Amino acid sequence: VDKNFIEELDSTTDKVNPLPQKKVDLYLSQGNEKIFIKTIQTNENGEFFFNLEPQKEYKIVVDNYGFFNKEISVSTMNITHSDTLHADAIYINVIPLEPVVIKNIYYEFSKWNLTDSSKAIIDRTLYKLLMDNPRIIVEISSHTDSVSSDEYNLKLSQKRAESVVKYLISKGIDKERLVAKGYGESKPIAPNTNPDGTDNPEGRQKNRRTEFKIIGSIDQYSKVIYEE
Repeated sequence: VDKNFIEELDSTTDKVNPLPQKKVDLYLSQGNEKIFIKTIQTNENGEFFFNLEPQKEYKIVVDNYGFFNKEISVSTMNITHSDTLHADAIYINVIPLEPVVIKNIYYEFSKWNLTDSSKAIIDRTLYKLLMDNPRIIVEISSHTDSVSSDEYNLKLSQKRAESVVKYLISKGIDKERLVAKGYGESKPIAPNTNPDGTDNPEGRQKNRRTEFKIIGSIDQYSKVIYEE
């Protein structure tokens, strides 16, 4: 019997939480091939148990929404009697299901070309995320404040989102993993005006933003986990 447990690590707080009802797959490992055996779920304490045969090599895969999966190897080779194997805890990262703002992405007024400083920010954030997790699909969205017409802002935001996608493609990211979406002024996160109707520059600045959200995986288990 193999016993293990799964915990969620929140990198912002270093807090660790057990994950109940998490899907765990068991595979028989034969060279470079994995033969599926069964799927179970973790219990209320994040624990799971498998009955294993002796003289075998196994792979245990923790499903994390189809991406950011974690895999460990377990061997029963040279075990000659019934025993309980206790493996180390498996830590999986918290997956942001809500849009994440990429700070300090700036454009010139009424323009959509990325500045050099904005490209440097993308390199350190979104590009690195995509390189570290080669199966994820992301939506890159751009938002404006309420200055100018709805139609103009919608077109401008779409071009800005597309400029981020084109830049990532130029750095080698597969275009199938990228979706550009311009929302214009339709999704403000702060008031564009004050209660008395006067301009709110700080609010408008917050609304002029670029975001990304993870929307799926490119493998055969592809799924959308965030829908409008």
